[in-house]
Amino acid sequence: MGSVFPASGSLYDLPPSVSSTTDISGFSSDQIRALTNKQVAGLTTAQIASISTSAIVGLTSRQLQGLATRGVAAFTTDQIQALTTAQLNMLDKRQMVALSSDQLNALTSDQIGGLKPTQIAAIETADLNHFTTEHLSQLSTDQLRALTTQQVAGLSGSQVASLTTDQVASLRVSQIKAIEVPDLGQMTTDQIVSLSRTQVAAFTYAQVAGLSTTQVQAMESQDFGALSANQVQSLTTTQLRALTTTQLSAMSAAEFAAIGTAGAAALTTAQLSTLSAAQLAGFTNSQIAAFSSDQLNGLTSTQLAALTTRQIASIETADMAALSTDLIAAPMRSGPPGRGPTCANRSSGKAYLRRTKLCATSHCSAGSSSSASIASGDVDAINPFTVSPATGVYTGHAHCF
Repeated sequence: MGSVFPASGSLYDLPPSVSSTTDISGFSSDQIRALTNKQVAGLTTAQIASISTSAIVGLTSRQLQGLATRGVAAFTTDQIQALTTAQLNMLDKRQMVALSSDQLNALTSDQIGGLKPTQIAAIETADLNHFTTEHLSQLSTDQLRALTTQQVAGLSGSQVASLTTDQVASLRVSQIKAIEVPDLGQMTTDQIVSLSRTQVAAFTYAQVAGLSTTQVQAMESQDFGALSANQVQSLTTTQLRALTTTQLSAMSAAEFAAIGTAGAAALTTAQLSTLSAAQLAGFTNSQIAAFSSDQLNGLTSTQLAALTTRQIASIETADMAALSTDLIAAPMRSGPPGRGPTCANRSSGKAYLRRTKLCATSHCSAGSSSSASIASGDVDAINPFTVSPATGVYTGHAHCF
């Protein structure tokens, strides 16, 4: 039998001629390495599976390519674990697709970490779904970013929850959007905190609505502020009631308008009391009308004075009547156009509010100096003032008793 000198410089005997019935289970790594590509390609799946784990490391890159998908699929899990990182890197896309979930789960952490990003992207979604959480946590940020949106969508909730904060922070916008709502709901608060403004802004409406109150509260105020008005509109009333004061402070007037009447009615008195005049100005008339008497009484006198005449006019009569004495005794600010006339007597704030509501509903005509249409006892006398029927803007002032 002849001899050859391999690249290592060692001398070994050539294996006998190999046929489909040849027992190669006893071949050494050198003997395996000596097989021609044609011989390797002709091996049966049973022969491939019989190669010892000590001999499997003898397969060269050309031989591995010669095995094609059929040969790679025949590897046992023990053989898979015995392959070196260099050998695994030689597997092409089709061979990666051919690997079963059992074979993939047999890979060690070092082997997983050694796979090229393109190889990770080639793993079938169903097989990736069977990756252990330990395997997923071993993926580098480059490997994770290589996952397709289909692969990300196929991850289970426990797999998503197993990702490190660095991994979560590395996800592409398209990958964030691809996470299914129930799986996103499995994210830990630490993972939520690790999200960037860009990632939070990428949430779909369904994803926003699917977040738990704990997850919503975990969002940093600057990240929460990245939500658009349309995304904020997706928040449930339960989620809205869970918002912290710092999160509320990051919301714009347009976002408060977007939460609708149900959302406005869901806000707690503690939450409302923290809103600025600019934020309150964002509430629509229908939202103001949806406020309960408890919510209105939770406003500060400064906040109430900042409401526009149209907003004041939207307060329900029963809620107006339920305003606290301290609140209605506060002076009303006349200020710029759009504010109501000033009540001359601070003790008559309630009469002022009632008259404002009447005027805003056209009970007084523009430029009128008559109090005939105002309930008796509400106003002692009215100096001429003007209300525009088109805009509801008041000028001038009234004397209340």
